Amino acid sequence: MLIAAIHASYGLADNRVYLGFGTELLYDIRLTRDLRTSVEKHLPELECSADGLVRENRTAILAVAGRLATERYVAAEVVADIMRAARDPGPVPETRPVTPESEQGSPR
Repeated sequence: MLIAAIHASYGLADNRVYLGFGTELLYDIRLTRDLRTSVEKHLPELECSADGLVRENRTAILAVAGRLATERYVAAEVVADIMRAARDPGPVPETRPVTPESEQGSPR
């Protein structure tokens, strides 16, 4: 729906005026063949771009997903650290949460 809003309202279509979002826009897509065609042409390009980004960042995405699976929330700084570490040749940072049990063997 965001792509439709961009095409309909932000200069990628023939007009330059904000025309709406949400239900209004879905109605317009249904009724306006040119808008629907523009959106349909744009989506495969975006999908291809997204596929490439996922391939390039697979290690980091999996690390963040693993962290989210155990913690349900990951701070932006942690995600940034994971992304930086994934770009370096070294290993991705530990993705398990620190718990009192895991710290028992560590020196203080």
